[in-house]
Amino acid sequence: PTHFASVPEPVRKAPELDREALVKERLRKKQEAMDEADRLHKERLEKETKDKKDKAEAGGRLREELDRWAKTDDLQDWKDLRTLLGTMHNVMWPNNEWQPLSLSDLMMSSSAVKLGYRKAILYCHPDKHNDAPPEQRYRAERIFEAINCAWKKRDG
Repeated sequence: PTHFASVPEPVRKAPELDREALVKERLRKKQEAMDEADRLHKERLEKETKDKKDKAEAGGRLREELDRWAKTDDLQDWKDLRTLLGTMHNVMWPNNEWQPLSLSDLMMSSSAVKLGYRKAILYCHPDKHNDAPPEQRYRAERIFEAINCAWKKRDG
């Protein structure tokens, strides 16, 4: 049998690394990443501040309308849940897809009230409206709050 003699490969020298240049490059990249993170943080803060201001302005315009819808005449207590569910479409934001609930169905059936409550809570949950315009966010939060409080009052 013929054996092949192994031919040693020539030794390759590793390229000389400039440690100082490598350190400078690493620090530059680190600084760029920190600058970008800082820029994004500042943008987020500015957006949050603007959103809070816009929502507060919407609240100032809409508070009275939503209080008349949600609270009794003396503004001390929440209206009946059936009333709120049956008239919710009157205070919704423009171009919503909410289907009005029949007051007669709500008066006749407690299961219709429970189903209407669940649909309303899901539809108006504030987390579903984070990217919506300020007026829509404010309306959704107030409707959500009123429906929830009326539900608790009903069970309480």
